[in-house]
Amino acid sequence: AAVALSPALLRRARKARRMHAARHASSDPARAIASAWAEATDAALDAGITWSPCDTEEDIARSIASALDDTAATTALFQISRGMCAMRYGGESLAAQLTNDLPALLGSALAAIDAYARRTDGARNVMARANRRLVPASLFAQRHIRQR
Repeated sequence: AAVALSPALLRRARKARRMHAARHASSDPARAIASAWAEATDAALDAGITWSPCDTEEDIARSIASALDDTAATTALFQISRGMCAMRYGGESLAAQLTNDLPALLGSALAAIDAYARRTDGARNVMARANRRLVPASLFAQRHIRQR
């Protein structure tokens, strides 16, 4: 039984580590923003939202946002993606400005992604829902850019 649950437990541990980094953003803003972006994209993959491996952060945010019904969450997601781009390509001051709001932005985005997953779960059978939870797609996704 433990072997069957290990992907879900690994995903839960990864999420906890990333949420901790986002909550303590002032100590390492770059790590916090990268962790928030990685968690948002993993949550989206786990919910069944996909994008091309060639997509930029903005393209990925647009793909995720197209599935969400929450304007505030969409705005939060784009702020996190802009912070990731700024951090990655030299706009450290913009990235640093996000650190105070990062936990709230990430929470908003994750809540909307979770709402999307629950909406689409209604169209799936019980086995498909269990499979999504026990074998998260994010653990097996190939990434074009390494994420923490």
